[in-house]
Amino acid sequence: MAYVGLHTQIRRNNTKSILLLFAFPLLILLGIVFIITYLSGWNWEASVDPIIHVTPIVFVVVGVWFVISYFFHNQMIQRATHAKPLERKDNMRVYNLTENLCMSVGMPMPKLFIIETAALNAFASGINQKSHSVTLTRGIIDELDDKELEGVIAHELMHIRNNDVRLLIVTIVFVGILGVVLDLLLRGLFHGLGRRRGGKDNGGAIIILILVVTLVIYFFSMIFKFALSRSREYMADAGAVSMTKDAHALASALRKISGNSKIETKNNEVKEGLKTSFKIEKLSKADYYGFKYMIEANDFIIKDKVVAICGTGGASKSIYEVVKDMQAKSIYLVSRNKKEGCINYDELAGIGCQILINTTPVGMFPDNDGLIYDLDRLNELEAVVDVVYNPINTRLVLEARNRN
Repeated sequence: MAYVGLHTQIRRNNTKSILLLFAFPLLILLGIVFIITYLSGWNWEASVDPIIHVTPIVFVVVGVWFVISYFFHNQMIQRATHAKPLERKDNMRVYNLTENLCMSVGMPMPKLFIIETAALNAFASGINQKSHSVTLTRGIIDELDDKELEGVIAHELMHIRNNDVRLLIVTIVFVGILGVVLDLLLRGLFHGLGRRRGGKDNGGAIIILILVVTLVIYFFSMIFKFALSRSREYMADAGAVSMTKDAHALASALRKISGNSKIETKNNEVKEGLKTSFKIEKLSKADYYGFKYMIEANDFIIKDKVVAICGTGGASKSIYEVVKDMQAKSIYLVSRNKKEGCINYDELAGIGCQILINTTPVGMFPDNDGLIYDLDRLNELEAVVDVVYNPINTRLVLEARNRN
């Protein structure tokens, strides 16, 4: 498998986003076509004329909502979340962290907003340099230390740099107002068609059909939404680490944020956007997909291999699931104290280890010379993976390279 760079992945994500943009109105149109055809007794000739009349209505309504959201989504978000401008005099700490990060990558300083809530969350929004903004909750400012908060702000700045913030418009327009669009188009349209169909009293059947089609459309719209957002979160995480040079601070922030990030809002359209665009992935998922990508990008073969994972922390649990899903022959967790279900380092040499994965802080700055294990004792070793950021290579990785 060829290595794919970060910028290439960002370009691919943007291309997929454009394609998925067109999928949303087409999905609504397909649902309406299905119901029109049904109400016409599956008579395609009788369905053509209503479909021709409905198609421009669908695109006009979606287009109008798109224009409204494009130009006013920042105001919609601020009203829905009660966000207020964060004054420099009120929080020099946040301004200094943001300015330093922006200067380090040569990007303009976005506007800063604050939401007075104890929830731990942050999000970016805006469509251009004038409207770009980063919003933080009071809870996240108070709970995170400088390094952790810097990682979160860097994550949101990467969303701006990668043009992910424009996706917020997509989620507000096509997911948040899906029910509104269906209601406007279907209610009036099928009221007339239902009466026309042979004069039969089929109102109940029509209502059930509309509900089913609405649920199907909503289900697929959720799939499209997750397809748009998931990989972008990983790219923002990777970019944030590249910007701050501190993966552990970001991981620590994610631990604190997990399970305490809900922001209350009265606006349903914005609420749907919040579910996607303001989400910071839980640590376990970030570890799982990040490690899986590392393995695939470096063309490591895990299947049918004996894998040893050094460490028993949170990262080791996610990595254990990755190598299990990649069909490793056997997996050993290695602990200095030989915890339950683990082997100790004296037993490591006897398992025929082929892949060694380090999840411990051994070798992390300032302990640059730290080495988790003597590789000369592993005669069948084929590959070494170290999740420690040091910031480039740990002694373990350098020792492995010296042994090819």
